[in-house]
Amino acid sequence: NPSGISTFYDLRVTNNLTVEGTTTTLDTDLIGVDRVEVAANSDTLAGIAVTQSGSGDLIRLYDGSTQVVTVDDEGKVGIGTATPTVELDIEGAQARIHLHDYDGSMAQLIQSGNGFFLNVDAEGNGSGSLQIRVGGNTGASEKLRITSAGDVGINTSSPQNNASVQHYTSTTRHQSFQSSDGDLAIVSDNNSSPVAYIKGT
Repeated sequence: NPSGISTFYDLRVTNNLTVEGTTTTLDTDLIGVDRVEVAANSDTLAGIAVTQSGSGDLIRLYDGSTQVVTVDDEGKVGIGTATPTVELDIEGAQARIHLHDYDGSMAQLIQSGNGFFLNVDAEGNGSGSLQIRVGGNTGASEKLRITSAGDVGINTSSPQNNASVQHYTSTTRHQSFQSSDGDLAIVSDNNSSPVAYIKGT
């Protein structure tokens, strides 16, 4: 059982290697390795903890010689860029974020050229809608909706025409402005019959 510091050159271990101690220092490049697996089992310690005391990046991932993922020393994450400038910086010919849920629906955020696209129901199921909520995460917080038919509703979750605006002043009265084919109808008192109708064409 040797103790102290031992120096080995070209050490090859053909079976399991167990290293015990408070710290283990490695300064080397791993080559010819299929994978590096960390089998952690702790309720308090992280499986992988990286401490960067200098100003270099925390993490760099490469595809061949191309740096594809970066976490810099400030915690900024870069995908497709080695120099992220904000908390999440995604660069590419068409930088995309795909959001999937468990029922197979998908939404997309796409930056392409001078255009920015928000694709709701990107898989074309035909029943998607864009909803903007303010002040909560329930239907009562919904302020604007665009349906798959192109109808736009403000303060209503079920717009009936190309544009509907509802403003509730009590539990029984509202005003609704509806537009279809260039026409404008003004409805009040929860009545579907317009009190004013402006013909657009």
